[in-house]
Amino acid sequence: VIPEPSDREFHMGSVEANVDFGFATLTSATSYYDNRGGSESDNTGFYANNFPQFYYFYPRPLYTAERTFGDRALVQELRLVSKGGDSFDWIVGGFYRDQNRDVTQVSDLVGFEAFADALFPPVDFVSTDNVFTYLRDEDFTDFALFGELTWYATDRLSITAGLRYFDIESDVSTFVRAGAYDSIADSVSTPFNSTEDDVLYKLNAAYDFGDDDLLYATISEGYRRGGNNGVPTIGRFANDPGWEIYNSDNVTNMELGIKGTWNNQRYDLSVFSMDWDDPQFNTDAPVGAFFAVVNGEEAETSGLELQISGGLTDKLGYAFGYAFVDAQLSAPLVEPINIVTGLPTQIADDGAPLPGIAEHILNLAVDYITPDVAGGEVAWRLDAYYQSETQNVLQEGVLLAEEFDGFSIFDASVAWYNDAWTAALWIKNIANEEGTTGSFTPDAFGSVVDPASPFTSAEFYGSNSRQFLVLPRTFGLTVSYRF
Repeated sequence: VIPEPSDREFHMGSVEANVDFGFATLTSATSYYDNRGGSESDNTGFYANNFPQFYYFYPRPLYTAERTFGDRALVQELRLVSKGGDSFDWIVGGFYRDQNRDVTQVSDLVGFEAFADALFPPVDFVSTDNVFTYLRDEDFTDFALFGELTWYATDRLSITAGLRYFDIESDVSTFVRAGAYDSIADSVSTPFNSTEDDVLYKLNAAYDFGDDDLLYATISEGYRRGGNNGVPTIGRFANDPGWEIYNSDNVTNMELGIKGTWNNQRYDLSVFSMDWDDPQFNTDAPVGAFFAVVNGEEAETSGLELQISGGLTDKLGYAFGYAFVDAQLSAPLVEPINIVTGLPTQIADDGAPLPGIAEHILNLAVDYITPDVAGGEVAWRLDAYYQSETQNVLQEGVLLAEEFDGFSIFDASVAWYNDAWTAALWIKNIANEEGTTGSFTPDAFGSVVDPASPFTSAEFYGSNSRQFLVLPRTFGLTVSYRF
């Protein structure tokens, strides 16, 4: 029932320089970006369905949220790449990133101060409508050295080994103020500093068993840094200190694949497995429903990918792709201690599917070329995409838990082109399919609440429940000129 504007401004610049030393090429890549913006939203449903009891069931709720974000970084990479030899190729380099990120949220329960003054005269212990303020600033630096060596053991067999050493540091300051009451409003300022260094590896073996056919196997490691949550640990919205910090997670990737050409058709088939240790998952703290990241114990993702493409005739071509992904927890997910019960809480079982990942994905494209049209050629193309159902969140039995149906998307285009000009008319999502990829469910964010619940707020207008949908039917015309 209130406007929900948003804005974003993004600037980026980059420069690349190459120096040829004869035996190798040195490349310097420097970039800087500045990404910032903000939004306003109606969070009344979130308030009414989570903690109206903290505000004496204020009967005319309007809970607003004004948010801002900023992300800026200087990134520098140097790499020296060999020109190639009979037996060895190599790459060495360094990487540096200096990043600053900030995020804020200011939420008001509009009219609450006047309500409290009328409810508790002559006591004046509320002097603001502000019930939540969140300010977070992070300075992050990332330094890395990397190298890769490829040995051509035979004319057909090559073996590659790579290492990446990284040293990262994160300094975070977080300010949280919760509660509108002058005497018991809780302000928490949480400094956080983390430094970590490690070495990641990559191994690959590739065998050319034909003129244009390759069999390969790869094993590599990945890493994602940890951090801290803006969750109060004192006062009326206090949570257990175990909610403050989440650890880094890492993954071991294994892939086996084959690719090449058969009968003038391109093919690419691979199977993969990813084993996560201490995987990071989004959830919310038990008191105050503050957003938080927690570590699980283990998760795994495995599957296969297949791509086939080629020409059925000299004018008619096709491309087909299929992916099967089995992504699930391989150990129960247990949250830190719930300060109310004094016990940790299991929120998902071993084998629970990971959110947002479709088990089956299909792609199909067909194109046809009409030659000699007004001094150029015309390309007709039809694309089809399908994905199976997905989960909204990992946590089981919560109001946000929902399963989304699979959906199909069809696109089409026709383009005329020659050596210099291209003009294309296209339409995306021809059937205007409302494929859902995520949601703030009505049960969690809407105005429909259980009248039998002691925590039910008064009925209110509006709702900030919503679905996140694929791009709707969209028409476009693209014209380009090459010179």
